[in-house]
Amino acid sequence: MPTFYALISHGPNPRYRPKEYRQTLASYKLFKLAMERSSVDSDFDFWFDYARKVDGLSSLPVLKELLEASKTMDARLITDDFRRIFSRCPLDNRIALLNEIREHGRHFKDLRTRQSITELSDSLVRSIVLHEGPVRFQLPGTNKKTEPTAEGRRQTAPATAVSKRIRGHVADKKAEELAKLREELSSADHTPTLKQIADEANARGIQTTRGKDWSVASVQRQLKRLENKQTP
Repeated sequence: MPTFYALISHGPNPRYRPKEYRQTLASYKLFKLAMERSSVDSDFDFWFDYARKVDGLSSLPVLKELLEASKTMDARLITDDFRRIFSRCPLDNRIALLNEIREHGRHFKDLRTRQSITELSDSLVRSIVLHEGPVRFQLPGTNKKTEPTAEGRRQTAPATAVSKRIRGHVADKKAEELAKLREELSSADHTPTLKQIADEANARGIQTTRGKDWSVASVQRQLKRLENKQTP
């Protein structure tokens, strides 16, 4: 039976993460550990879906396709924690989202409950659908901290380097976006202030690399970053 794993993300956009970078994701490591502990075939396809706000399954097109595929192919679909899907959905939309998922959800399980979305008790459903705040998920028996081994450090170093390059690439793109905005706001007799650039970026829904609003200081840092890169 095929197995799909769907990571629902609303942090850094996963399209900036190459395949090798997924090895650094805690949720990916937990999934691999869970598969190793289980008796099922460990071959699986790993998928990302990304949304800062979830109004319904239309906001999560990858998850929607996987739900339909799992039903058609009689495949397993797994995520780490159902709460992650609902935590970014407005309260008024959550029941409708639950019903959408349940239509295809017989094969859809999470690692936290180890049950399909259609098997959950009413109390579990309520706790999932009404969850607010960050989602903290840990597999049983994996919360004990140990000192990193030499092999672990060796494997982590390349992933850290990849992560650094990705963050730098994203920051460069943001700096270029702000520079273009500054050009737009400039005229022959007017140079926009940092505050004007920040206000306009926020008004247009442009966010920082951490998904926050711009401030004078953060605009200044990004534009300075671009100037430093352009300086021979």
